[in-house]
Amino acid sequence: MSNKMLVVYNTCSIGTEPNVRDWDKKIKPLMNQTLDGLKICQSDCGSGDKYLSKIRKTYGNSMSYYYTKLPLPVHITFNACVRKCVERYGEFEWYVHLSSGTTFKNDDMLEKIYDYLQTDDKIGRVVIPAHNDNSAPTDFMTHALELKMTGKYKGKSHRITQTPKMQKWDKSKKYVLKPGQRLTNHASITSNEWFKKFNNKLHPDIYNGIGVEGNYSYLASSIHKQNIIIPTNILGEYVPNDEVDGTSDKHNLPAQKKRSSWMFRGFRDLEKLNLKNQHLGFVTDLPFRYRLEAKVEYKGQVISNYEPEVAKIYEGLFDDEGFYLDKSNENLLYENLCRDLFLSDKEFNYNDFNYEMWE
Repeated sequence: MSNKMLVVYNTCSIGTEPNVRDWDKKIKPLMNQTLDGLKICQSDCGSGDKYLSKIRKTYGNSMSYYYTKLPLPVHITFNACVRKCVERYGEFEWYVHLSSGTTFKNDDMLEKIYDYLQTDDKIGRVVIPAHNDNSAPTDFMTHALELKMTGKYKGKSHRITQTPKMQKWDKSKKYVLKPGQRLTNHASITSNEWFKKFNNKLHPDIYNGIGVEGNYSYLASSIHKQNIIIPTNILGEYVPNDEVDGTSDKHNLPAQKKRSSWMFRGFRDLEKLNLKNQHLGFVTDLPFRYRLEAKVEYKGQVISNYEPEVAKIYEGLFDDEGFYLDKSNENLLYENLCRDLFLSDKEFNYNDFNYEMWE
């Protein structure tokens, strides 16, 4: 396949001033990537042509541009952008999701990642650590909460600058994110097989913003693939991620509802989804409960939002590679997740909202 990777750089400025200068700083290194068969597209939601035209004027036909004015979650706009790119350019082997603050600084980084992916056919999705992640498994990375409880970190946020020096995991090996584990989705790469298995979608539809990460390993296991953190010695550094645009869970919501309204347009009841699928070891985030971020214990006390009983739900169901011990569960989980985490065309039709696209 001549189309190796599609990179989608996601921007959104609903309710805020578009940060065109920082967009430009993040797009420019993408243009220098050495990988053949690479296509780059900016996917934007609501920023306005006054600002978007500046990027088009700068980069012209060296990249593509997909814009919608509707206040849609980034998972929806990303899926929609990828689908339109595939319609125009054909399928790609891999699809790269970048949040607006994220880029690849080294010119050969995507080429190195692509070459690695060709060596391991178990992988369905790759997560690339960013230097301010706050939800890595605690046997992969020292968690900010651990530092806070030991007095080595005084800041209020869980987001701290993290470097490969803080990594506990062997840098030469992939880290398999098993069901129940997560890493923040600043930069990720997903296979074309995944895209086709989930009806030409890469991310679940039902989330406004935060909360979706805990689902990816279940989605991977349901198609007998792995969701991994890439061996970080391939990268040499964690990808930079700055706060460029606001998070998509905040749009058009009163302050008291920003975290309690995670489902897209209320089409799904996450509590019911968990109850329905727990016999398959599935549990997703709920507002203020079941946050599947790293469990951190200090002096016998659990100090993250993780609830210990969640682990019992998937205990004994999956092996160390993230696959079901009883493979017959795969089809059941796959059918349920296709129905539960993705919207039907009657609920949300990707072909039935206005967008603009330039090449």
